[in-house]
Amino acid sequence: MIGGLNIKRVLLGCMSLVIIFFFLSKIEIKELTDLLLNISLGHMVLFLILFLVTYFIRVVRLMIAFNIRTWLKCFQFIGIFQLINRTLPFRTGELFFPILLKRLFSIKYSTAVFELIIIRFFDIASLQ
Repeated sequence: MIGGLNIKRVLLGCMSLVIIFFFLSKIEIKELTDLLLNISLGHMVLFLILFLVTYFIRVVRLMIAFNIRTWLKCFQFIGIFQLINRTLPFRTGELFFPILLKRLFSIKYSTAVFELIIIRFFDIASLQ
């Protein structure tokens, strides 16, 4: 079991490096550094605050929807889920929502799928 876990970590690390090199090959480093150097400190602080507020709202929504009381695990879940959802094409990362809930919180797949549908329904309703 330990050897299989190490192989899995090595493979995931290699996949991460391939993805990083792929994205770096698509951009010019000079353009990126120029862009980052031209961003004002005020804009960076504002971005960080807005970023943290949106994650806070997502964590609170998850805690309410599934009646979970562990803040740190919810924050961990949201971080992993957002990474997967934004990395995979066509938002296919949504398929991992029930799987992650099952692994981190032992929530049944049927409950997770039902709650995901309700959460997305309220997301659509809030955009109107």
